[in-house]
Amino acid sequence: MAVVDPLIELRGVNKHFGTLHVLQSIDLTVGRGEVVVVIGPSGSGKSTLCRAINRLESVESGEILIDGQPLPEEGKALARLRAEVGMVFQSFNLFAHKTVLANVSLAQIKVRKRKKEDADRRSRELLARVGLAAQADKYPAQLSGGQHEMINEVLEVMQQLARDGMTMVVVTHEMGFARSAANRVVFMADGRIVEDRAPEEFFTAPRSERAKDFLSKILKH
Repeated sequence: MAVVDPLIELRGVNKHFGTLHVLQSIDLTVGRGEVVVVIGPSGSGKSTLCRAINRLESVESGEILIDGQPLPEEGKALARLRAEVGMVFQSFNLFAHKTVLANVSLAQIKVRKRKKEDADRRSRELLARVGLAAQADKYPAQLSGGQHEMINEVLEVMQQLARDGMTMVVVTHEMGFARSAANRVVFMADGRIVEDRAPEEFFTAPRSERAKDFLSKILKH
């Protein structure tokens, strides 16, 4: 799809894990302020795609540009990029010896160089947004499973971030989020982008057999 004001560009990107070709000639452009949701079956290359954008995975060929500049190889330039391009993992690991508040403040202090008081103030605001303000001074082991997850609250925050204009590439199995918050849905299978379309078009009339098969299994009618 044609993109105005591109912020993230992948051109002919290839990646192997041994004999497995996990990213096959990937071409993808994400516009500034766009929310692109990447979906597809397990092993289709979704997570590797996201990791490559932040250079958590190197690629063998092709190029990745952020705001018109190629991804830095290593060093301070890459550290500066990662201060602006964040990645939230599906399985996060909290520091067990730090409180919830300290865990949230840590990156702000270490990466953003914020004073502890400023970081803590911001962290309490963020925790309040996901209904965890009262848990700020607890340790991870003291949180219930529900408090660890908070799926609906997190999705609501992501939808607000989208409304505020944050550019996001999101790998998710939450089809409701994909349908309501995404500007585009990118469907991957076998290391390739099979479809790249507006959400309603994709969900109501998928063009490929792979997408039809995927949706028939994941959507509850």
